[in-house]
Amino acid sequence: MASNLGTAYALKVGFKAGRKYTLAVTASKTSDDPVSSPHLSFSVRTSLPAPAETQPSGCGPVGQEYWAMLLNDVVGATYISSATTKDYSLTEWTASEDLDYLFVLATQGSNTKSTQVLISKLSITETLPPVFSLTPESVALACGDTSARTFTVNNLGGIPNVTAYEWDLGSASNGWLHQGGPAPATLTTSEASLTLTPSCGAAQSGISVSVKAGSTTHGPYRSSVANSGYPTMAITGPDILCAATPQEYRVTGLPCGASVIWSSSDATLATATTLGNNTGTLTRGPQIGDVDLTATVSGACGTTTLTKRVRSGPYSLTRPYGTLTFETNAGSYKTVELVTGTDFHGWTYGTNGLLLRASVTRPGISGYWLLNEPTGSSAEVLSFQTTDLGRTAIVRFNPFAPGDKFVSMTFYTTANGCGSGGANSHWLFYRGSSGLAPAGTSPPR
Repeated sequence: MASNLGTAYALKVGFKAGRKYTLAVTASKTSDDPVSSPHLSFSVRTSLPAPAETQPSGCGPVGQEYWAMLLNDVVGATYISSATTKDYSLTEWTASEDLDYLFVLATQGSNTKSTQVLISKLSITETLPPVFSLTPESVALACGDTSARTFTVNNLGGIPNVTAYEWDLGSASNGWLHQGGPAPATLTTSEASLTLTPSCGAAQSGISVSVKAGSTTHGPYRSSVANSGYPTMAITGPDILCAATPQEYRVTGLPCGASVIWSSSDATLATATTLGNNTGTLTRGPQIGDVDLTATVSGACGTTTLTKRVRSGPYSLTRPYGTLTFETNAGSYKTVELVTGTDFHGWTYGTNGLLLRASVTRPGISGYWLLNEPTGSSAEVLSFQTTDLGRTAIVRFNPFAPGDKFVSMTFYTTANGCGSGGANSHWLFYRGSSGLAPAGTSPPR
């Protein structure tokens, strides 16, 4: 066939909506042009085209205007590249509706030479939808999970005369309980559902079932089981120890059959005691600080540890507990640790005055700053204010006050986890001049 000519045949097949099909063709080519590869395509329709559409002839090709409409609804295509008979597999497709006809179209050979496609075999494979299914298809079980699981057979095809469901649990050591006792390797039910309970500390096997309907056995249908490690667990109990009385702690999410041993990272801060039944206590020691409470969980799932950070005694302003940010140049700032005495150097440009910001950032501490100095245009401190519920003080030194400057502030603790706290005094020294930078001086340090 020459360029833009094609030959097509219609086969009455009867494709069913929703079903999947795969086409395969065994073919070869003949051509006066050995490098040409004619094109073979397959399309589907519900009816034959009208004769006026395709101008059918007893033998020989027709022009493209008569076969182009067959390129609609193509379900597979391939180039026939070999003069030797060869198998060509096409992509699986799904019928969107009931379709009666399959069209086979050979086109696009040489531009100038005659080419042919010789089809020796055409196969159509139909994939039938399952008539039954088993749900859930998979189950994930954390170690120690003893929640019952129900497996159900679904009759998707509406198959009548179902008489029995034959369940296979693999072996007698399948890790399941059935009706209060160990589940057998196989069992038969007249019901479509089977409820099983994981046995504590055992690994569970997968489930399969075959369905008896009349004289036919369908299946088996399977549900896989994945056994993982320990479930999510956590230590519950107080975050801070204030009194000397023991405080109780437990592990939530503890699986069946597991035991807990409690320990403390520092006995001078707190001592741990194991009481059994998933319970332990922590008692405050003579020192104050943060201690790690550890629960060591052991059982059929292995051994793992959980840790909880607990405060022993009230929070206090021990280093490090805050930050001090001060201006080293106009618009340039440096942040250091906030301590009771800070000595910093430099000067500020312009006439706004050196700005510093003292913040108490330690968790568990609430309180407020008070300035122990006068403020105003004639004082060393021009202005003072607080933010963050009093935990941050903003101090601006007076640029018009000559020489070194000194400020005294006090942070009053209103809450420290165990009640009210005390007071911490701070002295901040600014050594430098004020206003514009003096002539002939070195850059700020």
